[in-house]
Amino acid sequence: MADYKDQFIKNILEIEIENWNNAKIENRDERSLDGFITVRGTMFKTWSIGALESYYEDLCNYKRDNINIMTLKYARVGNLIPRINDNPLIDEVVKIETKWQEEVRNKYPNVIRDNSEVFLQYLIAELESYSEETLRLCFYDVMEAKENNVNLAEERYKMLFGELGYSSLKEADEAAKERIVQTDNCAAGFQST
Repeated sequence: MADYKDQFIKNILEIEIENWNNAKIENRDERSLDGFITVRGTMFKTWSIGALESYYEDLCNYKRDNINIMTLKYARVGNLIPRINDNPLIDEVVKIETKWQEEVRNKYPNVIRDNSEVFLQYLIAELESYSEETLRLCFYDVMEAKENNVNLAEERYKMLFGELGYSSLKEADEAAKERIVQTDNCAAGFQST
């Protein structure tokens, strides 16, 4: 089953990378493609097979209709186009994901910074781009995790920082705290000269 899921994630990322490379996004840092792939890959690992299959179908439909999903999402993030999906499930997912994000930020404040406004913009744009079926399946995944007391934001961050070489979020948070202390000490020394 893992191989099947991994193959779907690979197929999804191939289409998303193609969209990323062809997207009309202002001020895009081309070096951020590797980060994009890592973040998206870890996100998809928390999805059910059903949600992955449905999202892959969404991407194929966008491709068939000659719509670049990345251009569309970033246009929504920048508020350049009106809302493209007003399904009430979006608000439900946003409430839960926002709470999870806040919980992770409170547990690991040095590595998970408060970027709640940006997080919210990206999350809403992301969810609005899904078909009704993908949105329903993602909502189901989120509700199942919530019922099982699983914080999917924390799970994604664990995988992400694992990809970056950390054994845990705690280790990543401690390393970030150390960098902050070193920066503060360096700045204090600079100011005293």
